[in-house]
Parts: sequence; C-alpha cells; structure tokens
Amino acid sequence: MIENINIKISIIAVIFSVSFWFIYLSTDGSFMMQTLFPLILLLGAIYILGKKITFKIEKNDMLLFILFLIFVIVTTLNCCIHIEYISYDVITGLIYFGAIFLWFFLISKHSFNKKEIKFIINSLICFSIVTSLQVIYMYYIGENGKISVISVFGKKIDANYFSALASIISNFILLKILFSKSKNKIMLIISSIAFILTIFSITLSGSRAALISLIFSNLIILIQFFFKKFNLKKVVIICIGTIVLIIILKFISSVLPTWLFNRYFVNSYSDKSNNERIELWKNAFDGILEQPIGYGFGIFDKLPEHNQISTGRYVPATVPAHNTYLDILIYGGILGGIVFAIFLLNVFKGFFIGKNRILIPVILNLLFTSIVLGADKAVYFWNTIILLNIIYKYIQKNVMNFFYEEE
Repeated sequence: MIENINIKISIIAVIFSVSFWFIYLSTDGSFMMQTLFPLILLLGAIYILGKKITFKIEKNDMLLFILFLIFVIVTTLNCCIHIEYISYDVITGLIYFGAIFLWFFLISKHSFNKKEIKFIINSLICFSIVTSLQVIYMYYIGENGKISVISVFGKKIDANYFSALASIISNFILLKILFSKSKNKIMLIISSIAFILTIFSITLSGSRAALISLIFSNLIILIQFFFKKFNLKKVVIICIGTIVLIIILKFISSVLPTWLFNRYFVNSYSDKSNNERIELWKNAFDGILEQPIGYGFGIFDKLPEHNQISTGRYVPATVPAHNTYLDILIYGGILGGIVFAIFLLNVFKGFFIGKNRILIPVILNLLFTSIVLGADKAVYFWNTIILLNIIYKYIQKNVMNFFYEEE
C-alpha cells in the first residue's frame, strides 16, 4: 500500500474517481473495462515505482483470482474440444477478466480515508450533472431514439449501461442529501439539482429497467430515512419532497416525445426486446444444463445448437445470455457461478447489519440492473462493487457508517 501522511487525497483516490469520467473515452459504445486499461497500467506503475506495494491477498482478492483461474481452465478445455471455434473472442475474454482482477486488487490495496470517500462521491455528483446535461441537451436539439452520452470519439454509449450507472449514482446522491450531517448548504443544493437532473436523463434514455430500479431503490432510501427517527421535521421534508417529485414527474411526462411516453406508460413490457432477452436466458439455461463445467469465452455463441440464426435467435459474443449471472455461469460453469456468488456475498454482507443497512438499496439496484444487462465486463458494475468495498473497509476500520459522520 502506498501512503503519504502529507497527502489527504491520494493519487489512488483520484484515479478511481477519474475512472467514471472515462465514459467519454469509450470507443465501443458500452463503457466496458477496456476503457480503463490505461488507468490499470498507471496504477500498476505507481505501485511498482513506489516500491511500497504489499501483496497481501485478502479474501475478496483471492475469490476473484480463483474465478479468473476457473475461466482460464474452462476456456482452455473448451478450446481443445472445439478447436474450430477458437477466435479472437477467447483471448479478449481472458484479458478482460485479468484486467478486472487487477483493477479490483490494485484499488483495494489502498486504505481510503473519509476525505477520499467524500471526494469520490462529490466527483460522482459532478459526473451526474455533466452527463445528465449532455443527455438533456441532446434531447432538446432533436435527438431521436434512446438518448445517451456521446464519447469524444463520437460513440453513443448504450443507453442501458449509461442509465444503470446513473441510477446507482442517484442512490449515493440521495444518501448524501438525507443522511449526511454536513451543514454546507451549497453542496446540498448542488446535490439536489444533480438528483433531479439524473432522474430526467434516465427517463430520456428510455431504459425502463433503470427507471424502475431508480424509483424503488430510492423509495427504500426514503423509507429508511423516515423510520430512522420519526419527527415532525421529517414528515414536512417527506411531504415537500413528494410534492416536488410529483411536479418533476408531471413536467417530465409532459415534455416526453410520444414514443418515449408510450414506452413507459402505454406499451406492454412484453415487447420484442424483453421477449428476446427471455429467449437468451432460456438458451443459457439449456447450455448450462448440457455442460455444467461451462464453455469459457468465445465458444458458446458459436455452437450451432445455441446460435440458431435460422430460427431468428441471435446470441451475442460479448453477452451471450444478456444477464450478468447467467453469463458468468456460461463462462465458468456451476463452479465459477458459486465462486462469483460467494465473492458478491462477501462484499455485500457487511451492509446487512446496523446502520450500514442504508446502503442496501444500492446493492438491490446493482443486482436488478445487472440481471437485465450483461454487465460482467461493464465499468458501472465493477466500479460499484469496488466503491461498496471501499466504504465497507472504512466502516470496519472506523466502526461507523460514512454517511452518518459529521463532515
């Protein structure tokens, strides 16, 4: 671990904060982990040149490394069995998860202090304002279809991945607004504006899953706030907040284009996109039952029995099941799925006790959006896990939740 007592905000914290902003450097339109490769290399160089890196392997590090090894073994076995289907996807899949392990490992080696966590969350608030304003601007200049962030390379980020990230950030913003004891009214106003803009941008993205997840996860946060300590002030806050939210939603619904309004409030959710997603899930279940050891990377989508293009069922190479957890099972089989489940439980378990429970909505939000998305290589998925891991390690060290502290 690199540590300098004279620096309150370390370069590690800055790099992690900046990683969210790398959405503007995405070249593939989905903000996957390859976008962060330069930061991973930079982190490695910092540790090596600092000569203070400790290779102490924690439980979460070990679990993630074991998962990576399972992927390597299963992929190698399947390449031997299905030589004719070996492709570039095999190598890129392994590189992806090697990079994911390194990103998690290198970030977790640093012990984040309160100032650094505040810096990260404030960076997320600024990020939500900038990205939301861009989405709103794109809408007002006549952008059609699902509206999202445009990278500097002209790539439109997949609206589902952008909105999933924005939805989770909205949780952290609301937690800061309701539970932080900071007396900085300017930051409170900025956070409130960021929250409103985030709701608007997610609505414009057309991502129904993200909007549903946003509503229910933030509703749970409000309920936790209400029952934390019942008093008249909270009743007034909740009433005013509810009225404001109704006004905001009414305004949003009034300015939405017809197709977007119909997508949310008129059309059935049993539409083509959701039906195709369910077909992919069924296909993945069939494959897992046929070969419980898994298929590794770049094989499953090429097998004739699981990629029957003639029947109209297209299986993507990068997200064969379009479901994070089914994708993991396809790559690493039942054993890989078990290890991944233990890893997630180990990261999340500390938030189900005491005051730490205020972060449960963030976990539920992440789990829901990653069920309907193939997010196993997505920055939003892994950065959320890393941020939760950072906060939990801080809680363990300081025996109190960050959001309850005086700022």
